[in-house]
Amino acid sequence: MALKDLYETKNKNHVLFLKSKILSIRMEENEYVVAFISQIKELKDKLGDIGENISNIDLVTITLNGMKEDYQIFITSLVAREKAPTFEDLTGILIHEEERRTNLKPRNEDLALVAKKKFFKGKPGGGHKIGGRY
Repeated sequence: MALKDLYETKNKNHVLFLKSKILSIRMEENEYVVAFISQIKELKDKLGDIGENISNIDLVTITLNGMKEDYQIFITSLVAREKAPTFEDLTGILIHEEERRTNLKPRNEDLALVAKKKFFKGKPGGGHKIGGRY
């Protein structure tokens, strides 16, 4: 009987630890979506292994709450949908969004450089100095 009580106490403490960890998980600033989702899946699986299942809507909520701040507008559009995505669908959507953002970065940076060049062209201190003139 003492072994059973000891095991149940350890199990309850482990459940509390894992649930606390999954509820507080946050995506790091330079972390990829895949790595973040993998951490959530790993914790979900560990909880499942000890008989604690997490519902799909809870997984979606945990994931969205843990996303970086710059995803908030994107998340608002997801939440506004008539039907909430499944965790699996959400994973694909977030990976796709991260790829889209990655592909846009160089283009946006190039556009900013072009705009800066055009803005400063012919202005003192902003253009190229040729033969003593700007």
